[in-house]
Amino acid sequence: MPIVEKFLSESNNYSEKTKQCFKDSLRLFFRFCPKNLEDITKRDVKQWLILLTQEGKAPSTVYSYLYSLKKFFGYCKEENILSVDPASGIKYPKLPKTLPCTFSQRELLEFFEASRSDTRDRAILEVLFTTGVRVSELINIKIEDIVWETRQIWVREGKGNKERFVMFTAECEERLKKYLATRKHDSPYLFVSRLGKPFSRQSIYKIVKKYVQAKGSPHTFRHTFATYLAEKGAPQEVIALLLGHKDYNSTSIYTNLTAKARKRLYDNYI
Repeated sequence: MPIVEKFLSESNNYSEKTKQCFKDSLRLFFRFCPKNLEDITKRDVKQWLILLTQEGKAPSTVYSYLYSLKKFFGYCKEENILSVDPASGIKYPKLPKTLPCTFSQRELLEFFEASRSDTRDRAILEVLFTTGVRVSELINIKIEDIVWETRQIWVREGKGNKERFVMFTAECEERLKKYLATRKHDSPYLFVSRLGKPFSRQSIYKIVKKYVQAKGSPHTFRHTFATYLAEKGAPQEVIALLLGHKDYNSTSIYTNLTAKARKRLYDNYI
């Protein structure tokens, strides 16, 4: 469908992962509902969502499919291709608040020790933990984005194309400088492969999994960063700001985790 291709080609503010989700969701929907675009109704959308639920799809999956439809039909309405948005007003499914997986302090020390002999890998782990950046943000960091005087990194291409500054520790600064001092390739990107090329998301995933194995993934460092902030009493709005979240509700899960951690400590000693 040409309009789908046009929508995808103009979705430049979204990550490749999100655009792939748009593509997959729309393909599945139009397979279910092979109507002309202007003939699609709100009932069609609701029936598809019901079918997905009956097939055992997770609420998070149904949520992402509906999100894709809302973005697509909203685009069609803005472009005057549709006069009525058939996905408008349809509520998202409620998502269970599952606690994120995090690394313990002991596990972090083990990962850092295991990567000590590789200055690049050690620096990657340190940046992931002390800044809380996403992998998609990490691979786009350029050396010129680092403000050494105040230990900040300008994240140019955050989620939704939002920019922000993240901070890093003195330990992280030391690791970065050691890595840059031994790096042989002249590239504007902070982290590059042995051949001097920028990393892909998959490459970072493989590097991190080499050290953390089955205990987590690169994104687990982000969860751990947020949880540590919450445990130290950082206000929810500060955590949201550092993580690059649009709203505070996205960070409430970390403050919930802190409450559970307090209860565990209480139960251990009382």
